[in-house]
Amino acid sequence: MEQECYENPRLVALYDLLNARGADWEYYLDLVAEAAGPILDVGCGTGALTVEAALCGPVVYGLDPSSAMLDVARRRASGDRVIWQQGILEGFAPELKFALLYMTGHAFQELGSDAEILAHFEAVRRLLTPEGRLVFDTRNPARRAWLNWVPERSERQLVLPGGDRVRVWHNVLDVSAGFVSFEEPYTFEVRGAGQDERLVSHSRLRFTTLEETTGLAAAAGLAL
Repeated sequence: MEQECYENPRLVALYDLLNARGADWEYYLDLVAEAAGPILDVGCGTGALTVEAALCGPVVYGLDPSSAMLDVARRRASGDRVIWQQGILEGFAPELKFALLYMTGHAFQELGSDAEILAHFEAVRRLLTPEGRLVFDTRNPARRAWLNWVPERSERQLVLPGGDRVRVWHNVLDVSAGFVSFEEPYTFEVRGAGQDERLVSHSRLRFTTLEETTGLAAAAGLAL
């Protein structure tokens, strides 16, 4: 599913404001420091963590399907330290293999079917060195994180340079068969415009169980 928050330049410009550096960064950067070889950030987005990884010294690739996100990534300070590539993992064929491949945020959960996840894991196996590691985030479905994806619990307000304001929140649209579909309305309160402007991004995430994830990894020849 094409998600407007990753493709619309106006929404991409808000991405870093809504996804600031978190505690998980230190975990990933520790893994980067331990890696004995090149590193691949899959679904690197605007590249904030990717650049931090590259500043640790290793060769770092950033892979993402969104040209709008990569445009932001390339313009970052020290963005030239990263080798940016547009595309998806299954079609990625560099001439080297990676000691560490990681996926943060929603990247793994955007894989929908078993076939997609299996193909993804098979690509991981192809791209890793014999001692290489795959590390990724995925939410525990038993925690039912989507219960907090309602306006009264998720609304955030941003103040942009120039004084314009943006409000954004989540609305869950459907929960079924391990998938959660939701929308993110963005309301732009532009000074002097006379009326607000709204853009809406739609997303669908899969919440795999531990058994499903490890089973698909094993089928691809990976051990989790």
